[in-house]
Amino acid sequence: AVLILETPELSGNLKEGCYALFYHQHLMYFDAFSLENVVRKFGFTVIDKTIDNGNLRLVARKLGEKTSKKISYEKDPVVPEKLKDYRSALDRYLKQAELFLEESCREERCICYGAGGGTTLLFHLNPRLKDLVERVVDSSVNKIGKKIGGTSFIIQDPAVLADLFDRNIVINSIEYFDEIYRVLHEQYEEHNFCHLRITPTLEKLKSSYTVRK
Repeated sequence: AVLILETPELSGNLKEGCYALFYHQHLMYFDAFSLENVVRKFGFTVIDKTIDNGNLRLVARKLGEKTSKKISYEKDPVVPEKLKDYRSALDRYLKQAELFLEESCREERCICYGAGGGTTLLFHLNPRLKDLVERVVDSSVNKIGKKIGGTSFIIQDPAVLADLFDRNIVINSIEYFDEIYRVLHEQYEEHNFCHLRITPTLEKLKSSYTVRK
């Protein structure tokens, strides 16, 4: 049997102070060390491992009977140290994000594309960012028309972008960033939008940006 697991990767996200790391939906968190430890305890051998966009994907093959019904938890001494630094790294990122958006959206408030949990957390952790955003759009029909918790934003259909020109669009999604960028670039090429990335890095995207296949 082959087992494929994907989970937020704890260690690297702690180092970067990723604001969207801790969600109430996740009861447990793993880095490569701890996840490999778990699958080994149940008789699996890791055959492939990748870390991409803050996610850890692990592929393992079952070689025999599980070695132990009870997991014997091993400890990675590095993680506690990173946890100590997480709060300061997070505070540093949030302030940098605020300054970045203030500079980018000095003349007009920006549009936030992406209404997932990451956007809710971002507004909660740094309420000042809400003042820099005019509206929030998302392509999910399950989100359009609903309110983002703790804010007055009603999530709008991206079709509203058709009436806007020369605006800064913050793409607030790690997993779907390239997909969203591709749609904006192809459908609104004449609208002269400036695309902003705020996670995992803060940057204005140049026209030469190439999306991943």
